[in-house]
Amino acid sequence: MNIDIKCQYEFINELRINSDFSSVPLHSETVTGDLVEEAHMTGLLKEKLPLDVGQLSVEIEPVWKIEPIVEKIIVRLKSGGGAGEINYEQCFSAGRWVRSARLATLRLRDEGTLAEDQVANRLLIALSRSQPTSLRIPPLAAPPVANQSLEDFGICKLGAGDLGPDRPVLVNQRMSTDAVRRCEEADATETGGSVLGTILRLEKPLPGTVTRIVTVLSATVEDPRHVGAPLSFSFSPAGLAEAARFGQLRGFGETVQTVFHTHGWSGACGNCNQNANCPLAEGNPSLQNYQPLESLFSSKATLMSIAGRKLGEPSRRPVLQIHAWRGGEMRPIRWQEYSD
Repeated sequence: MNIDIKCQYEFINELRINSDFSSVPLHSETVTGDLVEEAHMTGLLKEKLPLDVGQLSVEIEPVWKIEPIVEKIIVRLKSGGGAGEINYEQCFSAGRWVRSARLATLRLRDEGTLAEDQVANRLLIALSRSQPTSLRIPPLAAPPVANQSLEDFGICKLGAGDLGPDRPVLVNQRMSTDAVRRCEEADATETGGSVLGTILRLEKPLPGTVTRIVTVLSATVEDPRHVGAPLSFSFSPAGLAEAARFGQLRGFGETVQTVFHTHGWSGACGNCNQNANCPLAEGNPSLQNYQPLESLFSSKATLMSIAGRKLGEPSRRPVLQIHAWRGGEMRPIRWQEYSD
């Protein structure tokens, strides 16, 4: 793919004691081009961009809070040219720089540079350059998409839940039931495994959706090489490779789409969803969760499945949440069960 990038700004993320420029930066880093990768993938999955993009023009601009402080970054993509030109744009108020700043804050506190009661203010600034800025953009590629119907994949009936209009996700009922059960059985120890699935392009969008591209999560695969403990879980690349081989043997065209893990549960009280002071983490991605996600599954088509407590949920059982890349970070999305 040929990519033409237009960006007249250098974006810099800083940590300062004050929320303006009256203090020196405690941390400073240049923002990379991972936002382009997400905007490209989001455009593909929404069918706003063709899967076989040959030429892509990229424009990156700041949305000012008070110049040079940036409120958002806007990424505009153009595919093709002339009458056949296709445009897609996405705004980002977060990105990898937000997580990097959180890690830097922890490091500064460990070093003693930042006191425990001090707040490190994060400033995203944009500096105009006379020459276009050179951004490090990961290789852009479409995910494998199979032109196949739900019936041909073995999906007989849709069940509980509903679909997000622009990112429909279907989850095997056995997988969702198994995830909740394993979370309960593991108690405070985190557990997990590989997740098999596929991405399908249907003949027409499912009801309530605007894209024909549907992600199907079909099964989890455990492996003893994945190691869990309270508040942590480590995935084994060898275990993921074994799951991929298992997916090939099943004969449905499945690949390892992502991983699944739990965030702990207390069977002793069973009140995790109603107790605001519960020490167990909710089923949202932590800083530690992003690290294996971005190293093992760098594609922005990747989902993250987490079972655990969800404050305010009326159920007295763990809740399975599916997260997708949304504006530079993983956020929960709607999904629907299916039966095969």
